[in-house]
Amino acid sequence: MQRYALSVPIWLGLCLATPGIAATDAPSTTFDGAYRGSMTLAPSGLNSAYTGPFCVTARPVAMVIRHGHVFLSYKDWHRHKIHYRGRVSVDGRVEAYHRNRDGSLSALTGSVSGDRLVAEMQRGKCDYRIALTKR
Repeated sequence: MQRYALSVPIWLGLCLATPGIAATDAPSTTFDGAYRGSMTLAPSGLNSAYTGPFCVTARPVAMVIRHGHVFLSYKDWHRHKIHYRGRVSVDGRVEAYHRNRDGSLSALTGSVSGDRLVAEMQRGKCDYRIALTKR
């Protein structure tokens, strides 16, 4: 097997032409930590034609952010653990999703500022507001 040596100008040109990861694309650790708080039923949280135990008024919520990844969980009215997973951008915007049994997605959108997350979450027929504080 014959080896070839690259001259410095060719090597430098290859390095400059190869796309790299910009510093702004790197995962942010600014918001890393454990957050706790609650979710409360939003005023528009329930379709008026729907009745049932699914939309409870409030419940505790836990969230962890690690390297730009969001993991949020809570127990539903059956005591099943529900998970939302997503990302937080460098400016604090949060988007996370839960995959429902039927394959559809429930969304959580909000923002982190300082040590506080404020978000809105859709879960089935229920809409919630979330307020969490970093611990």
